[in-house]
Amino acid sequence: MRMLKPERQPKKFTGEQLALLVLYLIKLNPKHGYELIKSFEDYSMGAYIPSSGVIYPLLTALEDKKYVRAENTVSGKKRYLASPEGIGYLDSHEEELNAALLTLRKMMHGISTQRIEKIDLAMENLKISLRKKLRERSLTDEEIELFCLIILNAASSIDKI
Repeated sequence: MRMLKPERQPKKFTGEQLALLVLYLIKLNPKHGYELIKSFEDYSMGAYIPSSGVIYPLLTALEDKKYVRAENTVSGKKRYLASPEGIGYLDSHEEELNAALLTLRKMMHGISTQRIEKIDLAMENLKISLRKKLRERSLTDEEIELFCLIILNAASSIDKI
């Protein structure tokens, strides 16, 4: 009996596009490798989740090119930050980045084509604030309810625009 190999999904991004997306996400907010994977998942609403076997070698390559630098954290994980060289590279490849972001957004919405960096940054800051609070201490039930209410009110306000 002959075993059939499972079909591989076609690549969603070229290596260059993926590197630009990683730099873009790190520029918005320094991240650990796993947080980077989660950011891709968040940005695509689950439509694209790169594997650790893709992300970690790419981070190493970007570090070798001096586009990112890693700093060790208290937890022992590496946190990656965009270097001036990496930001310059990103800026000089804005057209390719926009194309990659468009592809990512099409996965998410099917039609969205607009790149709005301020909104991306605001969403990242919201996630950071929530994660920071969760790491600092246990939240009370009242605090959890308040956070949920704030987020739901923001979503409702956005829906009304």
